[in-house]
Amino acid sequence: MTTKLATPIILESLDLLAAERLLCDKALQEGGSIVAAAQLLGITRHSLKRRIVKLRLSWPPVQPDHLLAELRPHSS
Repeated sequence: MTTKLATPIILESLDLLAAERLLCDKALQEGGSIVAAAQLLGITRHSLKRRIVKLRLSWPPVQPDHLLAELRPHSS
């Protein structure tokens, strides 16, 4: 099953490592999870995890402090 990304990807150079980083990052954003992103890329979840480490991608994305405060239970 192939799924198209919502927006096209434009490469600024022919740097293969930069292209791989951009594709993995975009798939993670669009998919929202490692499993969904791997499916978008047509690779296994394990392969994507290896690429996340290799490319030093930040996943899961870091939540801003104000959003984390909203998720914490309120004390009375």
